[in-house]
Formats: sequence, C-alpha cells, structure tokens
Amino acid sequence: MRNSALLGAAAVATMVGAAPALAAPTLIGSFTGNVCGGAGGINNCFATTSGTVVQGNPGTAGSSPLIARIDSNANFGQGGTEVSTLFSTVTGSDFAITYNAANNSLSFLYTPGAGDPVIHYFGISQANGYNLYYDPNPITSGTINLSTLYPNNPGWSHIDFFDTGVGSVPEPGTWAMMLLGFGAIGMVVRRRKSAATNQSPRTA
Repeated sequence: MRNSALLGAAAVATMVGAAPALAAPTLIGSFTGNVCGGAGGINNCFATTSGTVVQGNPGTAGSSPLIARIDSNANFGQGGTEVSTLFSTVTGSDFAITYNAANNSLSFLYTPGAGDPVIHYFGISQANGYNLYYDPNPITSGTINLSTLYPNNPGWSHIDFFDTGVGSVPEPGTWAMMLLGFGAIGMVVRRRKSAATNQSPRTA
C-alpha cells in the first residue's frame, strides 16, 4: 500500500499493449509512501484527475473509486485480490495478471462482465513507489516495463484499478448526447420566443 507525496516527473514508463486500437494510458503521478492504507481501506480510496490518490474523497469532482487491488505473490505472480464493496458485480476473476521475469514486465487483462465498471485509472506499487496512469478511453489491457519505474527493485507489490467515478470527463458518446440535448432545448426556446413575438399586439 503506497501514498501521496509527489516525487515529480522523474519516473517515466514505457507502456505497450494497452486496450486494442486505443491510445496508451498516460503516467499522471508518481508517489512514495502509503496509498489508501487509512480508514476505510480500499472502499475509501479514490484516484483524481490531478494525478493524486486520496483517502476519503467521495463526490469530489474528478474522483474515481478504487475497484480492486491485486497483490503479487512471492514470485511476483498474481496473488490475492481485494475487491471494493462498492462494486458488487466484480469478483476478482475479471482480472488476469502476468509477470515476465525475463524482461521485468507486468501485463494485465480486464474482462468485465455484465454490470462491471469501466476502468480509466490504474496504479502500480513497488519498493515504496506508486505510479498512477489515466486513459480517457476504457482500459482493458496493458503491459508495463517495470524497469523504467523501479530500476533498482525488480518485480511489483500490487496493482490498483479505478472506476470512472463522480465528476469524471464524460465519454465521447455522452458528450454527443449532451450536445444534442442542448441543441433541442435551444430550438424550443427560439420557437417560443418567435411565437411570442408574432402574437404580441400591434399598435397603430
């Protein structure tokens, strides 16, 4: 479990193999210490668009609740999974994590079932360091070169996955629906104004 003291942009990751046909997620924050080890545990853990991970921040604009935390085992393979009670449809079997010791890389695959949340953030922890990634597109898979993040400490401690959350940037389809709605409202208002003008009494 790691924290929120900013390190700056010293750590830069090589991201390959993100969700097919989507741009690779962007590293938006690097931290040291404990992330979400306080009151409420992962049920009270949120990623933010400012590149931070905070404890106890429900409802803040841009906050995204933690879905699941997956720990590594002694050989850096997939260990135990802790799932937030906020997501009743997530079982932990939705995630598959693979560690490649030959090139010190970590791969993940998320296969959401019916009612499962969309992932837009994930964070990787190792050796007291934590790196948070964001993608406006849904994240379903990825491969991370851990040597670029933790050059002196091979392997990984745990990986976190976050939902879109409250106040997040709407999906493109949502934007389109909102624009259509605003356009329809504008047309109605314009027609009412026009009708009111045409019906107003004329003076000689």
